[in-house]
Amino acid sequence: MSTENITVGMIVCRPDGHGIGRVERVDVDAIWLQGHRIPADSLVRLVGDRVYLDPSAGRYTINW
Repeated sequence: MSTENITVGMIVCRPDGHGIGRVERVDVDAIWLQGHRIPADSLVRLVGDRVYLDPSAGRYTINW
């Protein structure tokens, strides 16, 4: 997924909808969440101000 429409401050959610933090930084090929780089191919959709992770990226268990 492209990071083109993702902005700093958006909520990052696991596939089950649980928010795990906010986007800290956006690069062409990744976003950053609490110091962790999350590749753009681990992102599956945008809904409002939320970015959802692919189920294969479920290992991100950061809680905010």
